[in-house]
Amino acid sequence: MSEAERFQDSYEIIALFRKAYESFRSLGATRMASACSGGMAIEYYAAGDFSNAKQLFDGVAGLYRQEGWATLLWENLGYLRECARKLKSLKDFISYSLEMAALPLFSGSGQGNSENKRKNGPAGSPTISSRELIQQEVINILEGKHASENTDDEFDLHLMEESTHLDIDQISPLRIVFLASVAFHDQSVKPDSPMLVSVSLQSHLPCPVMIDKLEVQFNQSDCNFVIVSAQEDCSASNSHVHDGAVQTPLTLFTDKWMRLTHEVKPGISYIYYI
Repeated sequence: MSEAERFQDSYEIIALFRKAYESFRSLGATRMASACSGGMAIEYYAAGDFSNAKQLFDGVAGLYRQEGWATLLWENLGYLRECARKLKSLKDFISYSLEMAALPLFSGSGQGNSENKRKNGPAGSPTISSRELIQQEVINILEGKHASENTDDEFDLHLMEESTHLDIDQISPLRIVFLASVAFHDQSVKPDSPMLVSVSLQSHLPCPVMIDKLEVQFNQSDCNFVIVSAQEDCSASNSHVHDGAVQTPLTLFTDKWMRLTHEVKPGISYIYYI
């Protein structure tokens, strides 16, 4: 390994890491095998092979999420973010960015100097300002602005051509970004009788998040309703409750629940068990 590093032979280093990875994996030493996989990924990244690097980094990130190793996950996601940027994948870039921005702060995190950037990968140190900059970069890209001085026009234009639809469910890594829960106020409801439903949302992003529109859907389309931000122009085209969409302020603040209660009238009875 020392000889390969002295001659900067990335592919020799990768071969040695792979041999070590296979050995540790056969012994059931998952963490050491993952460390070797991360070493391979960094060398692929240094060699400009971002596709293979991304595949390996994704596998390592899964273990770090499972173990709760936030500092190592920050470094790993920083590489994944840059791989997605190089591969011009908007969905992956936004997903990794949002997950990084929502990671908790870590004690002993240094300032974002060049030494820490070398130590913590492309993302640098996991500071509050770093998380805020990453969140703002995502917002700028979605709004069609320049994300940063290091982002070229070709990258921006390519991103805007892709879909920005993200699914967040119970097994998604993005569940640390936004949390949502729905609660029915009554255990049972008679047909055509009004019932109250509360929707609660929470953001772990470092900066406030403004939501333009919130749609809540049921298996009975007549019960669907839309809540539109009070700052936006209200449109009733997609609302099935009352005469139009309900207007209310929709701004999520860091780690604070926003609860919205709405009345619907189901066409058939429901029984809700607590």
